[in-house]
Amino acid sequence: MTLRDWGQQLLGLCAAAVRAGWLAATILYAMLGTLHIAAVWFLLPALFIANDVKQALRVPHRDTKDLLLAALLLPQEAFAWMRAGWFSKAWIDCLWSKMSGQRKDRWQLQYAAEAK
Repeated sequence: MTLRDWGQQLLGLCAAAVRAGWLAATILYAMLGTLHIAAVWFLLPALFIANDVKQALRVPHRDTKDLLLAALLLPQEAFAWMRAGWFSKAWIDCLWSKMSGQRKDRWQLQYAAEAK
């Protein structure tokens, strides 16, 4: 693997850690009763939404549904959480196989899945 590959892995793990930390902090502050919503919290999501809408406006043959999906931010956020889960699961499996010495033949699992 190259330095670029390791960099992508590091950024993926950081993204997963930030999402997990955000969720843990939000739950903790809510349980302690110190969670307060401030208007400044909406600036970064608004920036993301503006960028997504700008990118959607550049797509040829777009329609209103495409712009609405870009403005919702929910599909992108759902995919980001799913990707963070993939990164976390892959690294947990990798570390577990290194510690336990148990390895899965993933190519064999792929062949079996395609045979069905």
